[in-house]
Amino acid sequence: MSAEVRAPNSAPADGAVQEGQMQDGAAQGEPAQDGPAPHNPIHIDADTCVKCDLCDWICPGDLIYKKPDDRETLPEVRYPDECWYCGLCQSICPVDAITIYFPSQMIRCRTDVTTLLGKVID
Repeated sequence: MSAEVRAPNSAPADGAVQEGQMQDGAAQGEPAQDGPAPHNPIHIDADTCVKCDLCDWICPGDLIYKKPDDRETLPEVRYPDECWYCGLCQSICPVDAITIYFPSQMIRCRTDVTTLLGKVID
């Protein structure tokens, strides 16, 4: 399994919006935020997902929520801005229904090592 690399705010190939989420990234029932929508790095394909809740179980940041023993609802990404981009949810998915989208600043990082670490490592 390989992580799909996509620029932020680019729509998934199928253009699907995750259940419980509006097009601008805000959850249903929440007011729309001013400015650009937050980057949601985790896309769960509604057509492929078997609603097993393994992604909820393995996420180290507890970002994904799925009602236990509920095979009717999709998992939802509750805190997309706190994603660690570790890929555990994608790697454990038995049907490859999860794609991680990395922001462009992570893909094309041009920051030198000294700036990142604050010193030169010998």
